[in-house]
Amino acid sequence: MEVAYQTHTDPNGHPWRITVLWETADGAARPVGLELRATEGKPGGVLTAAVLRSLRIGDLIEASRPPITWTVPREPTQPRPTGPGRPAERGDDFIAEVAALYREAKAKGGLPARKPWRYVAEQLQAQGVNDVTDGQLRNWSRRAKNLGLLPRELRTPREEKE
Repeated sequence: MEVAYQTHTDPNGHPWRITVLWETADGAARPVGLELRATEGKPGGVLTAAVLRSLRIGDLIEASRPPITWTVPREPTQPRPTGPGRPAERGDDFIAEVAALYREAKAKGGLPARKPWRYVAEQLQAQGVNDVTDGQLRNWSRRAKNLGLLPRELRTPREEKE
């Protein structure tokens, strides 16, 4: 149970200490109690109907919300990656597909053979891989070469544009 303390001064000028009790259930914080005590110091703090009418309970409850930090465990909406690195959908299988598209472009002849990386980007966009950048193509080309899927002396997408 969480508690939030506030002070209130009644119409007669007497200070009161107000405690709002909070409980967490089902991942939500709910006010479950309110305690009102006359503070020591100034005499004459007697609980009367006038004192109760001077309280704005809703405002007191709302004012007690911000300072409380709730420690309710939340379930993650999606599982977090297990470690650093690229997403699984950009693994070696994806690079093999990129290399296959490159070889397909070279085999077609014509414009695809002269600009195979443009062909690769267009085919990937048709498959739903949007916004393929030159940097991504260079990275995928390098990875395909490192995996032995493309020859090392191959021109990069940047060289192809020149």
